[in-house]
Amino acid sequence: MRQGVFKSIISFKQRYNNALKAYNDQKNPVMKPEDIAMDFFSRLDNVCYQEFKTTFINGLQIKSVKPLKDLNEIFTLANMYLKPKFVAGSGGMGSMFATTADIIERKPGDRKGREERIHKVMAKTIKAARAI
Repeated sequence: MRQGVFKSIISFKQRYNNALKAYNDQKNPVMKPEDIAMDFFSRLDNVCYQEFKTTFINGLQIKSVKPLKDLNEIFTLANMYLKPKFVAGSGGMGSMFATTADIIERKPGDRKGREERIHKVMAKTIKAARAI
């Protein structure tokens, strides 16, 4: 079982908990909470969480990150992870969130030039129509 590309982490955790309950109900060997956390971590979607997973594993290797204690700890970390999103045509990266403190400024000529051209064409059209 893996998290699907279009599955939210919340629905995946619910599905994972149901699978874990079924595993335990079948009287299989009991897994340690740390093993459950790492199993959940390994099943996260690689497309969405590739950078998060790489950073976390590297942190474990150099001991800058503590090993996971339980499932809720990894769920909280993964759920709070903000994935940078490429914005086409912007020439850079954008984020998936904005705050009220952000000041959004338009680039010079973003809409102004287009609106001016439309007004000029309409003015010429109206002038031509009046002349007839």
